[in-house]
Amino acid sequence: MQLYPSLLAVWDAIGGEPAALVAAAVAAQAGGADALHLDFMAPPFTSRTTFGADLVPRLRHAGVTLPLDCHLMTGPAWVPAVLAERPASLVFHPKMAGDSKNMAEILATVAAAGVRAGVALDHDEPVAAVADLLRHPACGQVTLLTVTAGAGGQALRPELLAKVAEIHAIHPVLPVVVDGGVNAATIAAVAGTGAHAAVAGSAVFGAGMPADNIKRLKNIKCTKNISEKFCP
Repeated sequence: MQLYPSLLAVWDAIGGEPAALVAAAVAAQAGGADALHLDFMAPPFTSRTTFGADLVPRLRHAGVTLPLDCHLMTGPAWVPAVLAERPASLVFHPKMAGDSKNMAEILATVAAAGVRAGVALDHDEPVAAVADLLRHPACGQVTLLTVTAGAGGQALRPELLAKVAEIHAIHPVLPVVVDGGVNAATIAAVAGTGAHAAVAGSAVFGAGMPADNIKRLKNIKCTKNISEKFCP
């Protein structure tokens, strides 16, 4: 399983200082992260606004070459600006798209740009509600939130991990990224679901050195006897 450190934890800790975000990204890359997770937030989805797409050129200028996994908790108007920065993936919330038709159009637009298009599934949304979107030919990822969207440092809700199996029952090979409450105590259970990647914020950028924290998380073994490709 891959590990995507989230810069939201740094944003929350230092209040959005760009230099600190860039330094954290550089440290994550040096520590062996597989990608960086960027949470773009704006009302009305959340009560606050985080960084914008202009963060990406800063990261690239500093030598950060990691793939960028972009999670938009915004209105559709943000999609073009983020997409223009050529992330590896861009996931969007169906409820912010307005309806399934608009969401399908966003998936198609993102995929047509050569970026992996994804559906973000909030903690209180049933998998069945997005089944048709998961089957959409442009859908290449699901980001499963195991906490309430919009704030870092929350505890993972273990009962929500069962949704990974529900997603794979609809689309057996669709990559699932688990986002929320991933740390040394929970990452083995996440890996055991067969998730493609886990997002970790405070567990990477909290106490200690990011490189040491990344190594520790990636060395924790699965709790289920499944294919090694799902193990950190």
